[in-house]
Amino acid sequence: MDDEHRNRQEKRRYFRIEYPASIRPILKIRKHEFEVVDISEKGIRFSADKEIKFGRWVTGNVTFNDGQAIGIEGRIAWKRKESVGMFLTVKPIPYPKILSEQRLLSRFKPEDASSGG
Repeated sequence: MDDEHRNRQEKRRYFRIEYPASIRPILKIRKHEFEVVDISEKGIRFSADKEIKFGRWVTGNVTFNDGQAIGIEGRIAWKRKESVGMFLTVKPIPYPKILSEQRLLSRFKPEDASSGG
């Protein structure tokens, strides 16, 4: 199973950022909000703990920890248990934002999230 997971990751064309639960961006689709589990320029995996019917094409906004909101548009690729995968075929995440998120995560320490700031 580990080899299969590793092979899938190696086939990805875009670097994927995986977020710790305490600093996940929020994806808003219509009136619903979801935690972003991981993100790349062309894809988002988010947590959907309730049954939501998605259309084939979805538009929404991702709000990052720095307050920046970015509009996204694409199609739902898959649903498994409490995760949903989305290809951002129309409106991708800009590459400079991916770089700034990488910098944020490189400085993040888990104890930062627990300090009641």
